Amino acid sequence: MPVGDRTPPRRFRQRAFFLFAFRLALFAAALVALRHEIAGVHRADVVRALRSYRWPHVTFALICTAASFLTLGAMELVATRAAGDDAPRAMPRRVSFATAFVAHAFSQSIGLALLTGAAVRLRAYGRYGVDARAVARTTATVIGAMMLALVSLGVVALAGAPSMLRVRQLALFGWGMRAAVAAIVVSVVVLLYRARRRVSLPPLHIVPALVALSTIDWLLTGAVVAAFVPATSLASYVDIFRAFVVANAAGMASQVPGGAGVLDVTLISLLAPSVPTTTRGTLAAALVAYRVTYYLVPLCAATIAAALGEMRRVRRTSSHPTQPIVRPLASHTRAPAVPTPNAVARTDDSPSPLSREPHSVEWLIDNADAYDALLDAVRSARQSVWITQLAFDADCAIYSRSGSKHTVLADALIALAADSVDVRILLNEHVLQNTVRAFRRYLGTTSRIRVRGVRRFPHFLHVKMVIVDGTDAFLLGSPFVNGYWDDARHAPADARRPNRELSGRPLHDVSLRVRGPVVRRLESHFAELWNEAYASTAPDAIDEDPVRLTHARCDGDAGEHAVRMVRTLPRRALRDAPHGATEVLDALLDGVARARSLIYIEHQYLTARHAVAALVTALRRERDLEVVVVMNQNPDLTAYRGWQNARLAESGLLAHPRVGIFALWSAAPSCRPGIAAINQVFVHSKVVTIDDAWALVGAANLDGLSLHSYGDDFTGRAARRVFRHVRNFEVSLLVRAADGSVGAVTDLRTRLWSEHLGVAPSDVAVRPPEGWLAQWRAYAAENVRSLSPGADPARERPTMRGFVLPYSTRPTPAQQLADVGVRVDPARLALRFDPGWFEVHLSAGWVRNIFA
Repeated sequence: MPVGDRTPPRRFRQRAFFLFAFRLALFAAALVALRHEIAGVHRADVVRALRSYRWPHVTFALICTAASFLTLGAMELVATRAAGDDAPRAMPRRVSFATAFVAHAFSQSIGLALLTGAAVRLRAYGRYGVDARAVARTTATVIGAMMLALVSLGVVALAGAPSMLRVRQLALFGWGMRAAVAAIVVSVVVLLYRARRRVSLPPLHIVPALVALSTIDWLLTGAVVAAFVPATSLASYVDIFRAFVVANAAGMASQVPGGAGVLDVTLISLLAPSVPTTTRGTLAAALVAYRVTYYLVPLCAATIAAALGEMRRVRRTSSHPTQPIVRPLASHTRAPAVPTPNAVARTDDSPSPLSREPHSVEWLIDNADAYDALLDAVRSARQSVWITQLAFDADCAIYSRSGSKHTVLADALIALAADSVDVRILLNEHVLQNTVRAFRRYLGTTSRIRVRGVRRFPHFLHVKMVIVDGTDAFLLGSPFVNGYWDDARHAPADARRPNRELSGRPLHDVSLRVRGPVVRRLESHFAELWNEAYASTAPDAIDEDPVRLTHARCDGDAGEHAVRMVRTLPRRALRDAPHGATEVLDALLDGVARARSLIYIEHQYLTARHAVAALVTALRRERDLEVVVVMNQNPDLTAYRGWQNARLAESGLLAHPRVGIFALWSAAPSCRPGIAAINQVFVHSKVVTIDDAWALVGAANLDGLSLHSYGDDFTGRAARRVFRHVRNFEVSLLVRAADGSVGAVTDLRTRLWSEHLGVAPSDVAVRPPEGWLAQWRAYAAENVRSLSPGADPARERPTMRGFVLPYSTRPTPAQQLADVGVRVDPARLALRFDPGWFEVHLSAGWVRNIFA
């Protein structure tokens, strides 16, 4: 059976089933307990109690609810002002209050407050240029203040109780329990203080204000319950609030949306001993009234407000002309750079014939060379520069070969646009990825650069492409973000490479520059994406032209052409491809099926089931086939580590004798004598070569999101079904050893192997008698010996030849080195990147990279 069709491993199914069963059992137990508590309560008693509420009760509860949400709005205002730069401070106050209302109304009813609140805030604050980091800090600050206030209030309220709360014969919160809870609060504060350098904490001066506001919010929320509980049923509001605090803590700990069942049964259990059996219907009625007043009414109002906001946004988006003027596509015989808006050109709906003009392919290995070549081409542009990117930071710097000077890429583009060069930039612009607004702010209102956003959530624009004058195209591996810069030395630490994206790890990537007929295909694809993208709707943005670019249909080049464009497209994303496209996957499977002696894979991830299944089939078919894989042990998306290792284990590739899997590491002298710095090299390449005759290079990863379906990567059946049609916009180039590209594939492989193994390209040009894998394993084993102290304690500082070490499935870098035989001795090796358990499985960097 193919690997892509296999049932997930038993241990993963059992784990998912256990978690689901545990939560379901918790909810069911709460319902059973609730039914037991109100067993003697008749429906007529509850209805009678509900009808007994007069307008003072309802009005007081609604006033407390409104005051509670206003308090949450004030917390939001304080948190946003402290979480970002000038953008949150310039945002109108009404936006903070409205967003807080919608975010809390949704999160308290749906659950998962961190994700739900962040999604609402990203949607609302993105219009005002607030970046994802500020949104994440705001969400975490508000939720943290609410939890800290709840626990602190519980300790204070219970410590002053004249008697302990009881559930039947079980006493809650004696002095020992109170002391334990207080110790937990103090411990959390101390741990946060000690971790202040690694955790982005809010400024100290706003913490008392946030905790005070959150305390007021909890008091007002408890007052809503007290408004519906008969005054004679309990001694005072303090007793109600004590029970309310415990019930809310139980509801939050259960992770059930809204604490449904758990909060109710806990509150009734705590209040029931003080209520006569004959009047327990009043407690059930009070909970119903509380749910309606504090949950249902705000949820309905927030839904209406969000719907109205989306309608206004759609109305503004569709306000540009519905029948735009047609603009000619840039071609090899080009029109003026910026034609008049009234210029009309032909509409070409038929595929253009393949030109026999030879292609020119130039491999750009590592981003120092790639960006340098790109900057030279951009500066020489005379007519147009068209860019598609995953992300584009306005301060992205391109360093000179000497490393002493740098150029901000955005400034170079601004200068080009000022000289009447047609500069167009296409970026992601949705709730999970948006650098459009920040980039527009940097450009200002006078720039002639046109910027549009792709809003196809949950699909990402992952194409990283630059087309200069319609004749010169770059397919880049990395986004225009400073953390992705590096050169061929891959120094373990470099000040030009910030820690923000990849924790400062060195980065290896591969890009390419191409000339020839395929550039026309790339231009056509850009035109398709541009026409389907959104122009700016911000009131302070420059006026976007309504011109549509004409293009030929991009059905892919047939036959054995030397260079061919292949794409991945979501369904219903482009008018010319309503069913989407999986051309990258089709090309990959076809190439692997033709492999005879060598498959070389250098990729960021390897999680796609179809790709792994094709490798297994090829190894079974060809007895002499060898597979060499270079990839990451700690991907930036932390879930991918588990998926990747699961694919390798279940397919048998990890232990296959004709498969070698390797990771890249960098070791260099540190500032301390006798000690070497060592760091993981983050592999960001997307390269597959086969038999030195076939190469697939571009933007597409070997994961479901880039090839076919994001759902294919998941283990659970429910997630696989939910995400089964989610895939990115991708473009890669298929290069065959034909026509003008003869030797291009061999050149790519030998240059990559020369860098990784630390040898001359001629040393890896011809297959050795013992095979390629024996050569790779020998170099990796030699690096292990060089990094280890061995029997000679006087051995000099650890060194490496090249960057290759064996791959390990262990979670942390220190464990990975130990697993392959390298002992991390601080007296000899200074490990630069060594995340803990939490960061390996769900790191802050992973969340930031998704939401930035």
